[in-house]
Amino acid sequence: DLAGAVAGLERLLRFSSSPDWVASELGTALVAAGRPAEAVKVLATAIAAAPRDANLYVRLADAHVAAGERPRAETVLRDALER
Repeated sequence: DLAGAVAGLERLLRFSSSPDWVASELGTALVAAGRPAEAVKVLATAIAAAPRDANLYVRLADAHVAAGERPRAETVLRDALER
């Protein structure tokens, strides 16, 4: 169940030794659950901690598209290419 997955990933994020991976998965789960604004926050925080993780930028762009923010998604992807 998607709600259970989100809850489990949120708990795991607090204690993980690999928070960027968990944040990526949580962001994807939040988008799938129809909560893209929350996904944007989680993924933006993860990028601040791991700015060279290209996967996080792609996931963040996906979250922006799901939130109806296509121009912001394009900016995120351009930023990723500059890093």
